[in-house]
Amino acid sequence: MERSESARGAGRAAGPLWSHRAAWEEFLVAAPVEAGRSGLDLGGVSTGRHHGTESMEEARLLLALDFAGSLIDVVSQPMRLRFDTAERRRSHTPDFLAVTRSGVWLIDVRPEHLIREEDLESFAATAEVALSCGWHYVVAARWRDHVWPALDAISSQRRPLSDPLGLRPALLASARRGLTFGELAATAAYEPLARAQLLHLIWRRQLGVNLAEPLADRSPVAAAREAAA
Repeated sequence: MERSESARGAGRAAGPLWSHRAAWEEFLVAAPVEAGRSGLDLGGVSTGRHHGTESMEEARLLLALDFAGSLIDVVSQPMRLRFDTAERRRSHTPDFLAVTRSGVWLIDVRPEHLIREEDLESFAATAEVALSCGWHYVVAARWRDHVWPALDAISSQRRPLSDPLGLRPALLASARRGLTFGELAATAAYEPLARAQLLHLIWRRQLGVNLAEPLADRSPVAAAREAAA
């Protein structure tokens, strides 16, 4: 499969990873799927039933999609694919179909240490289906260093959050001065509340942090262009 530019970039390690403008697939180190293609009989592929599933890794993927995927809709285990290999007929059920503003993604979640040789054929077959439909396809094998702990922390303030003390306008204005997370929090009269508001603004992508580094008080905070009081 000729992978999309965004899929090829999944998991690239060089340079900063600013949370307010990164695409969700940049958080991942994706597993390659081309290795399983040689064993396929690339005939017709059919789709079937829709059923749900849960796991910790899949929950993490959904959280990443919720944060950065411009998510419109997502379906768990959307179809059952049947495909032929050189040896036998097989089936595979992808984990998610995600409709985002950047396109449609067919996604498998498989920790890289659990990927077996026959999985590569399943992934390659799924990639062919995605290609024929004009979708993106990715195998979420692991997270880039530091991404998941940061998303976990930021997501603690993902719920609607009131601002009765009116801290946000000043925090957004101060963020344009190039301060760190700790310095920004210290600009407010009520620092613990400011920390919660900062995490909320990062989740809403009005502020950004570099997810390629550990999230800490020393983390630089960037103001998104669209940030408003």
